[in-house]
Amino acid sequence: MTLDDDGLRFDDHRWVAHVLVARAGRYLVLKRGADRYLGGRWDLPGGTVEPGEDLRAAAEREAAEEAGLVVRATDELARFSNADTRGRPICYHTVTFLGTEADPEAEVVTAPEEHDEHRWLTLEETLRLDLVRHVRRAFDALADR
Repeated sequence: MTLDDDGLRFDDHRWVAHVLVARAGRYLVLKRGADRYLGGRWDLPGGTVEPGEDLRAAAEREAAEEAGLVVRATDELARFSNADTRGRPICYHTVTFLGTEADPEAEVVTAPEEHDEHRWLTLEETLRLDLVRHVRRAFDALADR
């Protein structure tokens, strides 16, 4: 049994991995589909880590699935834990990595069942968006560097 960032105890733990991709001083953000959980808010490529999957490998897989990009997850940027927002007895552990692209000119192809839109924005522009909580924390960590 471990604690989340608010000191709550949980027996069921799930891991989520994201990757922050930069291109020419701008960062890739994806707008969650309106009909999805946290719909309309801005997110990073990422998602659930499969059983036995490495965190970095999960972030890289999710970048390919959600944005059509081949990336290599490098340094860990941010990590936090939180209780399930729907009240289930689950603790989510979210890890965000910095990422480098294999082809910095590759076209972003978002998964339409996941995201409605994508943008490449500066840090300042990104911080003005309605960001998902873990994304806000990742960009705050980036700003503190």
